[in-house]
Amino acid sequence: MSISSDVKNILKASIYQGKDKARIEDLTAYLLIQDLLKFTEYFPITSSSLRFHTLATVLNDIIMNKRESILEFGAGISTLAIANLFKKNSLNYSLISVEDDMNWFNYVKSCISKNNLQEHVNLIYAPLEKTNLALENNPWYSVKSLSEKINNDLKFSLAIVDGPGAWKPEIRLSRYTALPYLINKLAENFSIYLDDINRKGEKQVLSLWQKKYTMKFEKINDTSAVFIKGKKLNTIP
Repeated sequence: MSISSDVKNILKASIYQGKDKARIEDLTAYLLIQDLLKFTEYFPITSSSLRFHTLATVLNDIIMNKRESILEFGAGISTLAIANLFKKNSLNYSLISVEDDMNWFNYVKSCISKNNLQEHVNLIYAPLEKTNLALENNPWYSVKSLSEKINNDLKFSLAIVDGPGAWKPEIRLSRYTALPYLINKLAENFSIYLDDINRKGEKQVLSLWQKKYTMKFEKINDTSAVFIKGKKLNTIP
């Protein structure tokens, strides 16, 4: 569905007037990507889900910058949307999504099957455990499980860090581990997305990443940021 110029003007005017900017961003993005969000049954969206504005940016990045190999930490509506993008656009791209909650893993797996997306995503269950890659003994996805299920030679051109859960003070730095794990598994040109940067923990993670790996992340919106290495097209809607 395309957005009429009148609707675009109304949305832009609302943004310029400072009227609930985040909701306007998400509404605009949803109108752009809604065809990828039509599933056989309602898929729940929670406060843990990627915002539609962030998701639209990721989908644009995949298409415009040809991100052929994707690794996602934290399964959800983004998993189905990306797999659906591959299906509808006949893309022979790879998506691996990692989840630590068994109940949620089974639910997402069921939705993937019901929507015939099995060929477009590899959903991996990896329980949380201690790892020497982490800070402050924060648990992270089982590195052993990941090594058993992911080809060690695979290089990722896009990574989404939206898990594991990090809402409690004692696990606020749990997402830090993603980049130490990924650093030698990235393609020559790549993008890395970190969600929930409005929280203290993710702000600290972002700061630590930028200092240790000399990466300057760009804010997409109030809750997400991205670092892109290599030539790129502007993908933020």
